[in-house]
Amino acid sequence: MPWPFGPDEMGDSAGDRDGRDANRHDRRLKWRKQRRSAKHEAAPAARPAANPVLFESYEPRLLLSGVPAGTVLASGTGSAEFLDADDTKVTATLTGPGQFQVVQGAALPTLLITGTDATSVFTLSGVGGNGRVNLEGVTLSGPMASFTASSTDPVSSFAVQGAVQSIVLGNVRDMVLSSTAAIGSVAVESWQSGGVVANGIVAPSVGSLSSAGQLNMSMTLTSLDLALGSVLAGALTGGMWQVAGDIGSIAVRSVGAGWSADVVGRTGTVATGGIFSGTLATKAIDVFAVGGSLVGAHLMVGATLGADGKLGGTGADADTFGAGFIGQLRVAGAMIGARIHVGVDPVNGVFDDGDDVVRGGSASRIQTLMVGGRIDSTNYDTTAGLYDASSNHLFVLDRSQNPRKILEIDPADGTVLASFNSPLWGDEAGLAVDPNTGNLWMGSYNDTSTLVEFSRTGTEVRRINLASQGINDAEISGLAFDDTGKLLVSSTQGRVYRVTV
Repeated sequence: MPWPFGPDEMGDSAGDRDGRDANRHDRRLKWRKQRRSAKHEAAPAARPAANPVLFESYEPRLLLSGVPAGTVLASGTGSAEFLDADDTKVTATLTGPGQFQVVQGAALPTLLITGTDATSVFTLSGVGGNGRVNLEGVTLSGPMASFTASSTDPVSSFAVQGAVQSIVLGNVRDMVLSSTAAIGSVAVESWQSGGVVANGIVAPSVGSLSSAGQLNMSMTLTSLDLALGSVLAGALTGGMWQVAGDIGSIAVRSVGAGWSADVVGRTGTVATGGIFSGTLATKAIDVFAVGGSLVGAHLMVGATLGADGKLGGTGADADTFGAGFIGQLRVAGAMIGARIHVGVDPVNGVFDDGDDVVRGGSASRIQTLMVGGRIDSTNYDTTAGLYDASSNHLFVLDRSQNPRKILEIDPADGTVLASFNSPLWGDEAGLAVDPNTGNLWMGSYNDTSTLVEFSRTGTEVRRINLASQGINDAEISGLAFDDTGKLLVSSTQGRVYRVTV
């Protein structure tokens, strides 16, 4: 910047220099004043206040802790992989015609397979994580050669809309397998019921049903020919089977009191390795072989029960009775409180009350009868019972005595090990073993809302009233503890309650 105060002239006199110095000083002060004024005028205006930062909330469906419902996890015509909630790597493979899609449902993934034919093969497997694949629902929209998912534990629904030759699943619980066409075979690790929702198979027919563990499921088969080819399982613990046609064979370790079947056609072979305590109505039985004892069972051969699958009823629920036949009845152990009616019509829906009629004459018979143990002549009228796995004993309520008795029975030979007075009257009642205490529980519709806990020797521990939990209509008909230790109470009104005790 040029010097604003003029040249510094040399050679002037001292007086001249003093005058010029004063003049220069005045000009310097004036220049500085002008600079300050110009700087002030040129100063920028004050900045406006900054706008606040706004943060937009996440939508509820975008959860960092899970996959949004509707997300496609895997799809294709060949093979695809995805990770489930516990980091199990799931591999889905389809060979042959068709395509599949795995979509995240409300809680678990769902699977849809379309465009298949009778040669299509589908497999589903899991590695890592817990190694299991949980599905909320499966839909097969066409025929298939096979559906194999041995590590898959489906729940809710499995819908089949074409003939499938083979279905292999893992541990099934509270699922309905429905099919519009015949199913060649169904194999599971186990099939269990929580006792609250629908659970079982609905189909025209099933060629074979097998389970490495227990079967506790209902079944409705509508074919009038061979509706159920064979059953091979660890145990039949519960469920109602309604079969419009024939059954080829049933081979199981044991049959519990909770299982019943109404077979309109014939039943080929029934064989158990141990106890049989179920109920079976069928036109005829070729071979009935029990490896243990026949305890509290009821065979109605020649009977066809109504639409409800139970003895008694009117209209659609009315029963019919005709000639019955058993080729061989073999019991390795004892027969305790078992009722076998072959060609017997109870007339009024109640057996053994003096007005029964035999239908079919001499055609209604047992061809061969062999019992290895004793035949208990005492006709126990059992309306409640349970099998205690810890002692391998049966506990049953016998209402043929007054007062009612609780009997502890050894199913190996039918010996009554102990008996004591029932804490409740119990015309229709339920018994259950408490998994926490080992004590017994009893409820009865005669006692409206009351449950009683008592020891295995009959000492009462406590009573509770269930009226506050909605059970107040003289309706208690059965008891059972579920896998979580909660007590389930069945009702004569067609309901099941989960109660706190």
